[in-house]
Amino acid sequence: MEPRDAFITERLVLRRPALTDTLAVYEYASDSEVTRFMDWATHQNARDALNFLRRCTASWEDGTEYTWAVTVKPKDHAVGMVSCRIQGHAASMGYALNRRYWGQGYATEAAATVMSWMFSLSPVCRVWATCDAANLASARVLEKLEMTREGVV
Repeated sequence: MEPRDAFITERLVLRRPALTDTLAVYEYASDSEVTRFMDWATHQNARDALNFLRRCTASWEDGTEYTWAVTVKPKDHAVGMVSCRIQGHAASMGYALNRRYWGQGYATEAAATVMSWMFSLSPVCRVWATCDAANLASARVLEKLEMTREGVV
């Protein structure tokens, strides 16, 4: 499987993240509202963002996870990330977006693009994501992707 370096949608460009995205990542990853429901810690400094971007590169190269920076046309400024892990017939995905860009459909557009790509791969036949039940906005994104709720407690 050869992952795509970039996807272009009506409003977005999803591209491989670069170390030059450090400050943009730090901007959203240091926001406690953005990270409130995440399974990773709020970034305390730009070094945390830089280390994240380095892990993105390493994971891409070893095939364990593919991450794309979400940029809003026409600018090439990362406003979030969307990622996926493909393991045989199943794939998982996740996303994070700068709070200034919430409520505009960007998370749905980015996630739908990556999900469509994952389903185009043979043998992927199941895509899943996790979401804190209290994160209503993220749950709505997953509903728009026509995902089915499972294991809700």
